[in-house]
Amino acid sequence: MEFSENVKEWFKKAGWYPGRNVRGQYELPHNDYPAFVLEFFDEYANLEIDDSGRKGHVVNIVSIDPGEGKYQAGEGDTFPYYEKLLKQRLFCLGAYYPGNYFIACDGAGRVYMFDDYCYYKGKSLYEGIENILLMKNHGWMQLDENSGKWRDSDWNYAELP
Repeated sequence: MEFSENVKEWFKKAGWYPGRNVRGQYELPHNDYPAFVLEFFDEYANLEIDDSGRKGHVVNIVSIDPGEGKYQAGEGDTFPYYEKLLKQRLFCLGAYYPGNYFIACDGAGRVYMFDDYCYYKGKSLYEGIENILLMKNHGWMQLDENSGKWRDSDWNYAELP
């Protein structure tokens, strides 16, 4: 899978090019990342993609940097909290600014964005990050932290795709 041509242009402005390889030039917060995530990082790590090509007053930035999560290990930290609620390991992909959200995926590649709330953003690394950059809100899902279930945009309980 790949990013759309529109989003690829944003990546190019951030320094990405086809065949880019930065293996060994990024810091992992832990050593058990799935191989497909490492392959993604080899091509896209250490980039800050902004949406300045989109109309609006605030420029949003997606930082592809697994090191953003390196201090998230304690009981009260965001990653362990959502791992406990989701009952699965989460792998930091980077961050979203200015909202200060972490971007992470699970072992199946589903992408989440979280800080005060946890949102499901897509079924793959490419889809999730692209949805975040394009601010696609249709079909978003938010974790109901009281029940551990997902709610759709109409606030009905639903299963993840």
